[in-house]
Amino acid sequence: MEKKRRHNILWLMSDQHNANCLGIAGHPDVKTPHLDQLARGGVLFTHGYCNNPICAPSRASFLSGQYVRTHGISGNFVREVRHIAPNLARLFRGNGYETAFVGKAHLPSQWVNDGFEYIRLSDLCDAASDNPASCHYFNDLIQAGLADQYDQGFCLPGHPGYGNRAFVSELPEEFSLEAWTGRNAVEFLRQRNSEHPFFLNVSFQRPHDPFSPPANRADDYDAAALSLPDNACDYLERDFAGKPLFQREYIRGIKGMGYPFLAHDSAELKRQMAAHFTLITMVDEAIGEVLKEIKSQGEMDNTIIVYVADHGDFAGEHGLTQKNLGIYESIHRIPFIIAGPDVPVGVVRDTLIESVDLYLTLVDLAGLECESLVDGKSRVHEMTTGEGGQEFVVCEWDFAAP
Repeated sequence: MEKKRRHNILWLMSDQHNANCLGIAGHPDVKTPHLDQLARGGVLFTHGYCNNPICAPSRASFLSGQYVRTHGISGNFVREVRHIAPNLARLFRGNGYETAFVGKAHLPSQWVNDGFEYIRLSDLCDAASDNPASCHYFNDLIQAGLADQYDQGFCLPGHPGYGNRAFVSELPEEFSLEAWTGRNAVEFLRQRNSEHPFFLNVSFQRPHDPFSPPANRADDYDAAALSLPDNACDYLERDFAGKPLFQREYIRGIKGMGYPFLAHDSAELKRQMAAHFTLITMVDEAIGEVLKEIKSQGEMDNTIIVYVADHGDFAGEHGLTQKNLGIYESIHRIPFIIAGPDVPVGVVRDTLIESVDLYLTLVDLAGLECESLVDGKSRVHEMTTGEGGQEFVVCEWDFAAP
């Protein structure tokens, strides 16, 4: 009898993607054809939530299956964290999977090294503190003579992106974060050992700010033609009147600077949104290239595919872009799509699912045994039958966390 092939795992993640900003979610402007097709071929959870609305704590919850209170990472500075937690990639690696990571980790380096064999990092936050070239993306820019055009992070006064404003990148599209991440994921798929199933985490660094599409993509969206959310008036017209005092004080203290981005008027807000939406579409296109490669290898029917974001973005809601203003649906609710073998096709589930649930859900779908100390639950039964569900999700956020 032929031995049953174990399912591959493709875990797609982006950074700062509002759950409403998908074509299939009914957004009037955003174009995401590949993600829409993925959702139509699987299950779209309309109420997926992250367990923390900033990068590192949320990512730690996905990889460990633990709430922030358990894994202990409450802020974004994680380089020296030594805490050991369950590790989803390490579990698959220990079960004979060839594991790979491409993109932004923003996790303790030992968690990444323990879990993944093939590693290609895009964000300088993952580089050694004394060697930016240890970031694979930045090193590729150095080799191409483009390091001076690197434009991620905070822009200095005089730069068009100062104050977190959207701007046009000087980097060619070939060296955009989206194209680079998709290309390196495809490279892994082409050189992997086909005798083993793969566990591939492709983690796009954007549409997180700075919103800086390349010049040839700068007009993908007509800013003037974009639709503003109904609640954009919360800031544009009301200056957050009626909101909690700490939010009103925070906004007045940083007006025109930092997080979240505070547009002077609706036209400026739409310019921010247009650049942000362009990055979402570029992520979608890169995902399309990865899926195309898996299909060309004849592995599509044997690959479980997940798309999530670490957290959301205001994306124009409440008159803001970006994040860091408490727990709002805009930044707490995330896209959550699962497709592949043993997953229903064309199903929309309105039940609750959270970041920590991904761990046991993938373990369950792959037929593996689980590590202990995981806070989440498998959602396979709920996903396939519509039965069950839970009454609440957990989001732990500390405004003053380092």
